[in-house]
Formats: sequence, structure tokens, C-alpha cells
Amino acid sequence: MSVLVVSTTYPRYVGDHTPRFVADLCEHLVADHGMQVTVVAPHGPGLETSQMLRGVRVERFRYTLNSDRQAIAYGAGVTDNLRETPGARWQLPGFVGAMAAAIWRHLPGHDLVHAHWAPPGAVVGMANVIHRRPSVLTLHRVSVPLSRLEKFAIRRADRVLFNSHFTMRQTQRQMSRLAGQCAGEVVYQGFDPRAFQPSAVAGATMRQRLCIPNQAPIIAAVARLVRFKGFHVLLEAAEEVLARFPRAHLVIAGQGPEGEGLRKRASASRFSARIHLPGPLERQEVAQLFAAADLFVNPSIDAADGFVETLGIAALEAAAMGVPGVGTRVGGIPETIVDGETGLLVPPSDPHALATALGSLLADPRCRQTFGEAARRRVQERFSWRHLAAQVHEIYGQVTAPARIPQ
Repeated sequence: MSVLVVSTTYPRYVGDHTPRFVADLCEHLVADHGMQVTVVAPHGPGLETSQMLRGVRVERFRYTLNSDRQAIAYGAGVTDNLRETPGARWQLPGFVGAMAAAIWRHLPGHDLVHAHWAPPGAVVGMANVIHRRPSVLTLHRVSVPLSRLEKFAIRRADRVLFNSHFTMRQTQRQMSRLAGQCAGEVVYQGFDPRAFQPSAVAGATMRQRLCIPNQAPIIAAVARLVRFKGFHVLLEAAEEVLARFPRAHLVIAGQGPEGEGLRKRASASRFSARIHLPGPLERQEVAQLFAAADLFVNPSIDAADGFVETLGIAALEAAAMGVPGVGTRVGGIPETIVDGETGLLVPPSDPHALATALGSLLADPRCRQTFGEAARRRVQERFSWRHLAAQVHEIYGQVTAPARIPQ
């Protein structure tokens, strides 16, 4: 079986810090199920238009005459690039047209097409009108209310997959109000057991890099530095936590439009020497950070712009390393951190509650160990990419199976 995957982002090279969940799925479909996978994704400065990455063929479409000026994909992400990068919006027509042309060009050689996110799903819906290959759409987040583009993409897909129960409920509630149908199921994003294994050596490497003493407790966060991730709340909570635990350190890894403001705020703290913002980390470095960490924290909030954490892969990767988590009761976070079992949950936008939860676990090594062991067992059972790829492979078989004629 062969599948054409369409996405607005895909790692540019092995080790790239671009989010890897689409790549992880594709690579396991190839390695575990012998599928032929071709990915249509945006081009970027310095990239080849066609390349093989870990058994997956990646066809990258150029959307400007000067490829060095392409500004929509990669970096801070499509949404932030369109909002923050001058001229990026003017490239949108070329971006959509080039994506549609690439889908038209590659679709005839495949058994089905799988789009990630609603915009590629809508383009697939238009480009697939003649070839009519079975189509699968994965939604990683949706707008409230649903946009016309999202509703079009959902209605044109043969099967809709969601990255969390939160995203599925959010979508189905809105579609039911519109007298629409959205028959879908949850296929989580996951972690790669090959990359995330507890390792004292890896932890020591990251401690040395950040100049953190061997026995000092580390609270770690990894995400794009955007408003809804709630890192401004975390820095406020850190004042209380770091005052109570004079040997503890906080590490916030990532890049994004909030980065400069967060660095200024951290520099102004009286505990600035124990607050680290190392920038974006490659996957191996993320594993090293979690190997060193005592706690993982996801302080996401309900942002005014409607964005919310729909799942949170970093929580799964931390759990795979046996690191307990502290998170907020927002979006899909309760699906990655189980309150009282693998970590603690607190209300969003409440720095004191966040500080109290972090402090309670820092003060209780036995509880951290119990939560960490439970977190590792849970993600191994439910969130490994091998398990998730098998689930997707079965869905592909269902949507490509010939319709049975009732007897």
C-alpha cells in the first residue's frame, strides 16, 4: 500500500528541531508495515526539492520565485510566521497553488492521501476531485467557531482523526450544531522509544552544558515560546519555587515570538542564574534534558486568541524518561498528565497553584518516583509510535477496502 501524506511542516534534516510527529508516523509506517510513503511538504531555504529521510520520500514544493525568501513554513511555525513575518501573507496564494500542484502531480501513484491539519485537508479536498483517492484527515487543533475551510476539509475526508479526545469533542460539538457529521476517532501523537530512554550519561551531558550541579533539582519545560503555552505564568511561579528551593533550576527550551520577552523577564529575576532558556533543542538534546530533569511542567493557559494546548508531546517524551509532570487543566493536557497518578494538575493562569504543585513534588522524592514510574508505564502502553502506526495502518485498510454490497 502506498500513501501520499500532505503537511505544512516536515523535518528538514535528521535531527531538525522542527516538530517530528508527522515524520515519526511516516517512518513507522515504512519500517513496521512496509508501506511506501511520499510526503508533500513546503520547501525551505537551502533544501533539496526531493529527498529521502529515513525511508520516506519527501517532495518539497517551492512557492516563491526566490526560494531563499520563502517565509511561511518552519521557524516559529505557519501561524506565527504569517502573523509576525513581513510579506509572508503575500506568499499565501503561491503556497496554496504550489501545494495543490504537488498533490495533483503525486496523487496518481498512491492508494490514498492523508492530510495533516485543516488547510492541507482543504487543498486535498479540491485537488482530489478527479483522482478520488480515499482520504484521511488528521486535525491537531480546530478553531472556535469552525472556519469554512475547516468544515470543508472535514466534509471532504473519508475519515477524520483527532490528536486528542479534547480536539474531537470540540469539533463534534460544533459540527452537530451545523447539522453536519464528523465520524472520527482519536489517534494520539506519541514518542519514539528509540530516542527516549532513561540515561544518567545523557542527563550529565545536559547538566554540564547548562552548568547545573549534579544534585541540583531541575524543572524542565519544552515547547514553542508562544503566549498560550503560559511560560509567563511559569516565570511568575518560579519566583516562589526557586525561593523555597535554593538549589533548584528551571529550564525552558524552545523558540518563538515570546522568546525575547521571556528572556528579559528571566534576566530581571533575582534568581536569573538558575533560570535557563537555551533556545530550541534537537531531539537528542530534548532527551538529554529530560534525562536530567526531576519534573516536567506544562503551564498552558486559555489564551485570548483562542489557542489552547490540544495534547502536548513533550509531556509524553518526559513521561517516557520516567519524569513526572505538573500541568494545567486545559485542553488535552489531562490526557497526558493524569492527576494523582502520573503527576499533578492545577488551574490555568494561577502562578501560586502552579508553584505549590511544583514545590510539593520537589519536596517529596518518593512521590516523584512513584508518579514517574506510572508515567513511563502509561506512555509505553498507549503512546509509542509503533502502537499508533499500527492503529493508522488499520484505518488505511478500512478506508481503502472495497465497499461491500449487502446480500
